[in-house]
Amino acid sequence: MREVLRRLSLSTHHLIVLDNFLIEKDNEYGRIEKKLEKMGKDYFDFCRELYFGGIKTRGNPPLGSRQIILSDIFQYIITSRGYYLAARDNYYKRKFVKIVMYLVNQWLLMDCFGPKESSSLRKELMNTLEKNIGKDNF
Repeated sequence: MREVLRRLSLSTHHLIVLDNFLIEKDNEYGRIEKKLEKMGKDYFDFCRELYFGGIKTRGNPPLGSRQIILSDIFQYIITSRGYYLAARDNYYKRKFVKIVMYLVNQWLLMDCFGPKESSSLRKELMNTLEKNIGKDNF
């Protein structure tokens, strides 16, 4: 899981560097960015959906009831990009399935970590999340 998350982080970092570069070097890119910023709350609401997602965010501003939709990451990134490994041959197809199943198990453990767990461990997790991602995004 750590390597998967490291690679996702690297992809995010790549996009941030690209965004900063284009804002500085490309007038059209910068012009579009300003249009997005001028949308204000509407653009903010759109961006909030990317992290919180789902209909429940509308009734629970400014935050939703659930962060990061893990199934989205899994469905759109892991299976679609990782499938290139499986496409090589039957050996790699088996390896792909095995990797995916291990990742599914880890994601299920992450996703199911909730109030039923030890209350002290859950409180520690909540404090860690707030400290590491910032109070505004928590």
